[in-house]
Amino acid sequence: MTPVSLTPVQILASLAIAGLLLSILVGSIVCWILWLSGVRRIKSTATEPQATIGLLDVAMTILVMFMLISLAVTSWRTMVKPVEREDILVVRVSEQQPVTEMETFDGTEAASESTKITESTEAINLSPAKKELTEKQFLFSGFAITTQLICVLLMTGFICARTGCSLKRLGWRSDQFLGDLLAGLQCFLMVTPPLFIFNIILVQFTEIPYEHPIQKMLEQYPWLLGVAFWQASIVAPISEEFAFRTLLVGWFESIHFGRNKFSAWMFGLQTSNHITGPSNHITGPHDHFDVSSSPGADNPISLHSDPSKSFVPPWWPAVLSGILFGLAHFSYGVSWVNLILFGIVLGRLYQIRQSLIPVILVHMLFNSLSIVLFGLKLLMPNTMSQ
Repeated sequence: MTPVSLTPVQILASLAIAGLLLSILVGSIVCWILWLSGVRRIKSTATEPQATIGLLDVAMTILVMFMLISLAVTSWRTMVKPVEREDILVVRVSEQQPVTEMETFDGTEAASESTKITESTEAINLSPAKKELTEKQFLFSGFAITTQLICVLLMTGFICARTGCSLKRLGWRSDQFLGDLLAGLQCFLMVTPPLFIFNIILVQFTEIPYEHPIQKMLEQYPWLLGVAFWQASIVAPISEEFAFRTLLVGWFESIHFGRNKFSAWMFGLQTSNHITGPSNHITGPHDHFDVSSSPGADNPISLHSDPSKSFVPPWWPAVLSGILFGLAHFSYGVSWVNLILFGIVLGRLYQIRQSLIPVILVHMLFNSLSIVLFGLKLLMPNTMSQ
């Protein structure tokens, strides 16, 4: 496909995507220069561990998610049925059918028989019936995945009720909204081009193409691009960031800072219920912070710690949650390697900003860019495949 053969819509789409990618690349270069020079770095607002989560919360989230999905699938099972298709091979079969010669060369009748070749077709079943995902099922999946948002809402309420903590402590904060947006935008610009380049190198080196269920469905049903955008750019960033950052990073920090390891593993550090004394030091029979690894902290960290004190969150919760994040996408070709790095960056961003807003923003922009690029591929398949 040459530029001359492109339709006006395809030309405008190509120019828009080219401009978008160029803007991201230029923005990435500028952000990296400012970051390396120390002029513009993502400001840390971390003053205390986000250590409110225990194994109880993680297990309860899995249980609630399973129950919601099961309920949705059960409710719609009778309404959305798979289409059964048999892979068949059509072969041409030659048949010999006897016919009677009514006349010989000398004009007399004869009862001799000859054969007449006829052709027919026969369908040979090569394999058992296969089930294909229909557009109704894909459309239903867009609604079913919304149960993840319901799970996030329910678990946020459950953890707040169990521990007495505020929404702010779970990452849902608005007191630094503008700063979180700027931090998320800067992080997106800095990490996106390197991750895309790294992914291209991985694909070329391993010769394993990127595969995603949504991508396969859109190749069959391009009109469902809006449903795919809802799943990948809205629901997934919110639900996955809550799961891998609020829950896992919070749980790992509970393990890291808890002096009573069993209590920290199981219930987290319920700090809001154990603040006593004029200095607001955290006390209680088992919920204590171990801040020996935090420089400049001689006393237990209070829920209202002095922002001027230096608090450096440990790296390993971000690294481990990032590894689990990548492995959760293991079936998507080799992109899981790329997503491990992506998850580590988001985990660290969550730790230093102590907010879900910037990580959700980065995740939304990253997935939206992928959806837009794939939409362009559907619009111009011949050009994008070359």
